[in-house]
Amino acid sequence: MSPRSRTGTATRRAGSGPALHCLWCGLHRWLVVLDARYRAADREVRRRKRHRHNTIDQAALNRTVSIAVQRALTIDDTDPHTHRCAQAWPELADPHTPLFRPLAKAGPPLHRAISDRQIARIIKTRGAAACHPDLRGHSLRGGGATEAFERGALLADVMALGGWRSAASALRYDRNRERRSVRVDLGI
Repeated sequence: MSPRSRTGTATRRAGSGPALHCLWCGLHRWLVVLDARYRAADREVRRRKRHRHNTIDQAALNRTVSIAVQRALTIDDTDPHTHRCAQAWPELADPHTPLFRPLAKAGPPLHRAISDRQIARIIKTRGAAACHPDLRGHSLRGGGATEAFERGALLADVMALGGWRSAASALRYDRNRERRSVRVDLGI
């Protein structure tokens, strides 16, 4: 099944609509940037250790990361109007790398994850800009459960994803439950 994103009440499948506005293409590009950042930082740290430098020169590390990210974006000669989400998804060198990160003043993503407060502020600000002033982080919990069920996730998996202990709690967050069969409720 292809990736989808929710915008308002409509469901937008990957590869539909203009590529410049495709959320999945944006995520694809972001993963390429994160991977370039991780690999460049790792290369620089290994280089410093190989030359017996015990400390990391943060300025040199930032320059290396910035150049690597710029190269990754420059190498991508795909027409901006072509969907990247139809291509193979990039394999991240470190699958545990944080997806949401602050950006350095020079542009490349930093190594740490953004804080809960920053995520809440971003959701609130972007929701208001999209004419959804009541959108909060908790809204995404229901959306995540609904999307997981739509994609065929098992009840136990959705419960683990949302941190719910009871099936009844997880199923309350499923906005499209009535449209699906009883098999989802039973985990069959």
